[in-house]
Parts: sequence; structure tokens; C-alpha cells
Amino acid sequence: MGTAKVFIFFMVFIIAVSASYSFQSDSSNYDLSTGVVSSGGDKIDSDNYNNYVTTGTTSGVVESSRYKNLLGFFYTWLLGDGQPCASASQCSGGYCCDDICSSNECPVAVAAASDGGGVGAAAGGGGGFFTQKGFSLNPGSVKIKLALGESAEEILTIKNTGTSAITIPLAVEGVRPYLSLSEEVIILEAGEDTEVSLNFIGRNIGGFAGQILAVVDEIKESIPVILEITTEKVLFDVKLDIPAAYSEIEPGDELKTQITLLNVGAPEKVDVFATYFIKDLRGNIVYEETETFAVEKQISYPKIFRIHETTEPGSYVAIIEVRYTDSFAVSSQFFRVVEEKSFVDVDMVIKNTTLMIFLTFILLTVISVLVYKLVSITRKGKKKKKEK
Repeated sequence: MGTAKVFIFFMVFIIAVSASYSFQSDSSNYDLSTGVVSSGGDKIDSDNYNNYVTTGTTSGVVESSRYKNLLGFFYTWLLGDGQPCASASQCSGGYCCDDICSSNECPVAVAAASDGGGVGAAAGGGGGFFTQKGFSLNPGSVKIKLALGESAEEILTIKNTGTSAITIPLAVEGVRPYLSLSEEVIILEAGEDTEVSLNFIGRNIGGFAGQILAVVDEIKESIPVILEITTEKVLFDVKLDIPAAYSEIEPGDELKTQITLLNVGAPEKVDVFATYFIKDLRGNIVYEETETFAVEKQISYPKIFRIHETTEPGSYVAIIEVRYTDSFAVSSQFFRVVEEKSFVDVDMVIKNTTLMIFLTFILLTVISVLVYKLVSITRKGKKKKKEK
């Protein structure tokens, strides 16, 4: 009987400890309430943090304005580039910069956000003064459609978002024969902005991909550029669409597109030549394929590209060029290849596993106490019957 009392006292002590462990801690950015002992679970949330605690098999999405977890039994999925994050351990790329997941190392310091498309920043000091370099480029991308021999102008706005004067050299990659800049070296005081003319000319028919590059110290920003140059006389109109679900894919995945081809001038059903390209922003061809098919009025079909496993992460352009006699049409769209995501966060696995083991231990302890009491009651009942 003495042993039973010691055992019951030990069980009561464990339950008391677990009860004292149950608490709620919260602030504007974090809210935590633990001590859930059941086969279900509890939701832990705030404006910037959400979590679930459960002793059963879990499957679902835990998210808030700055945090997102896809949960399964003993594992956590990591977040891809561009997803909101609270720490680097949540990001597949290994970096959480300004609450956004990234595959690139975070800048030393971040300049104030601007209205531009691309923003770069870095910090430095000397002579007892702290300076911050940063600049923005706007728009975030450029896409121009021209007929052979035509020209067009776009405006690039550059703003110094840092705290000191900055010199920004500009370079053109991939589309240099078709694009010239009104200025290639920009000097701006802190907070100053300026405009650069982008002058395009349709020298050759085709779909061309490139970028405008700006590099200052460790800051590197670029604006993707697409140039579509057709013949003046066009007998076919073509459209290449990439669904939003495939705007970012991993090496080895399939890029699914939808092609629509419309006969706007050919008098009858004719055979056309379609050439497909995938190009990087340096103008390099990483994929090419040609096929022939007959078109009477309009056709629409899915086109799938297999992205090679060795493809480097970055921005790319899918292009279709259609030829019939002396008519040429082209359509293109940007997409990104991102690093393969890891589906297991070791730190989160350890934390979740430890918590689940602790809660499971408490649950088993409670069950053991109940079983012990049931056995004791049964034995006492049998003993009384024997005494009678």
C-alpha cells in the first residue's frame, strides 16, 4: 500500500508540474499558450505568429501575416524565396532578410523602401561616421514589341535611397544591339533621383531576352528586358501564357504553357513553323525546339517544357516564334527557376518532437494512473467477496 501511495504522489506531482507548465505569453508580435493534453490540439496565434500544438497526427497550414508553416506528422515545410518569414530557419534559401525569405545573403544594412521595382542597399562607416548606400530602379521589368525597323523609348527612373552620394554604372546584357542608354554612369546625391532614356530599335526579327544591370559595391540590381520584333506584315498572331502556378519552378520540373495561334491574314489552311526557346537574361539559349502544324483559323494547345536538373536558379524567358512565308510573329513571358526546397526543418522537428514526447508522456501517465486505480478497485472487490 505504501508503494501505491508513493506512485500516486509521483503521478500527482507530474500532473502538477505539467499544469504549472501551462501558461500564456503574449505580445503584439507573439502569442503562446501551451499545456494541451488531448488527442486534438490548440491554436497559438497573434498578428505575426501562428502555431498549433497537438498530440495527434497533424496536417494543415499554420499562417499569419508574417509566418507560415505547412505541418505534417513530425515535419515542417520550409518557405520559398519571397515568402514572409520570422527567422532564417524557416527559409529554404537559408536567409530571412527584412522578414522575407531569400537564397541570397542579406545586405549589411537595408535602405528605406522606395517606389521602384529593384532596390539595393548596403552600409559602411569610416572616420566615425555611418553611411548607408542604396538605390532603386523603376520599372521592375521592361517588355517592348516592335516591327522590324521601328524604334521606341522607355524611361528608367533611378533613385538614391541612401544617406550619401552614389555613383551607379549601368550595363546592358543580352539585348545590347537593340538597346542604348542615354546615360551609362549616374551620379546622385542622397535622396536624389533621375531618369534615363531606354532607346530600342528593331534591327532583326525575333524574341530577345536581356537585362539592365546596376552594380555598386556589393549591391547588385537588375531589370529584366524582353524585346519582341516582328515583320511589318503579320499573317498570324500568337500568344504564349504561363499560368501563375508555373511562374516559379524548380530545376527538373515541367514548365506548362498555353499557346494560342490566330490566322489573321492567310487565305486558307496553311502549314506554319513554330520555334520555341528558353533564354536566360544574358541572351543565352538554354532550350530550343521546332515543329510544324497546320492552321486554318485558330488553334490553342498546351506546350510543356522540361527544365533540366542542372538549370541555374534565376529569371528566364519562354519564347515562341511563328513563321509563314514572309510573315513572322513572336510572343514571350518571364518565369523564374528557384532552388529546390527542403521539406524538413531540423530545428522545428526537434522542438515539435520534444513537445509531443512530453505531452505523450503525460497522457500515458494519466492512463497508467487510471488503469492502476481500476485494478486496485477490482482486487478490493474480489478480496471482499472472499472474506464473505
